Amino acid sequence: RPVHRLDEATGGLLVIAKTRKGMLSLSRAFADRAVKKRYRAILKGRLEQNEGECDTPLGGKASLTKWKVVSAVESAPRGGRVLTLVDYFPQTGRTHQLRRHSRALMCPILGDKKYRLAGEEATAAEESDGLFLWAVGVTIPASAMPWRGDDLCINVDEAAKFAKVMCGE
Repeated sequence: RPVHRLDEATGGLLVIAKTRKGMLSLSRAFADRAVKKRYRAILKGRLEQNEGECDTPLGGKASLTKWKVVSAVESAPRGGRVLTLVDYFPQTGRTHQLRRHSRALMCPILGDKKYRLAGEEATAAEESDGLFLWAVGVTIPASAMPWRGDDLCINVDEAAKFAKVMCGE
């Protein structure tokens, strides 16, 4: 059974429990925010700093996302816009948190139909390629898996569509 959720449009790493004991322990670790998660996204626009955080409350609740720029490129095929590849490290788990915080930073996630800036139109490529948000890393503490004995770090690559867009193909 899955022990955490991804938004429907988000791809990537999903943690699945094999046993009931594992499901209970892992679910508790996610609920207690003991599991560290990393997401990768392509943003439309350039962030002002190379790293930072967004603490815009969501739904009246405290919310925190830390971020770090991986790279930025001028995108001639996309009308000369700057695209920024960023790693997100959510500290809380609000609905659509990364998507909403991206918009709050004035750099919405590429392909996000719901949280784009006012008056912004999606390109045909964005419509066909979907949301550029991918779960790429998770670190599960040993306390959530006493049968293992040490932390478990899992990292995966983002979808091939990321390289295609960042390289201008």
